[in-house]
Amino acid sequence: MKNLSHPGATITDGFAMADGVTAEDHLILIELGGNDLIAGKPPDVFARGLEALLAKLAVSGRTIGMFELPLMPQRIAYGQIQRRLASQYGISLIPNRYLAGVIAGKDATSDGLHLTDIGARRMARVVTQALSPVQRARPEKPTTPATDP
Repeated sequence: MKNLSHPGATITDGFAMADGVTAEDHLILIELGGNDLIAGKPPDVFARGLEALLAKLAVSGRTIGMFELPLMPQRIAYGQIQRRLASQYGISLIPNRYLAGVIAGKDATSDGLHLTDIGARRMARVVTQALSPVQRARPEKPTTPATDP
């Protein structure tokens, strides 16, 4: 497991962080867009950045989960963009209630938002639960027939 995230990252940063993903990385979790929302980036800028990121990451044999953004009514376009692109690229959208449930838990965050080790363990359980139907449906690698010498 590797963590390519960093505090304050935006969707543009995510595209650069995706360079750290290798062919051996079969499960990718994306939690980006919150800082774009806070900064007031226009939805079309967010859409272009997210589409570029998903096009880069969505390859055959890879499962991608993306956390749904918590949205204010004036930023509903961000959610529409996430849903459209998740559908287009076959991405599992993890409902924002899962993240909210973890963050609300005792000792889950250091500052009300960033996860502690306790929060990270809870989040891992939640993500496992959210993605388990997708992982079960994923076909196994084909086997190579044995050859006689």
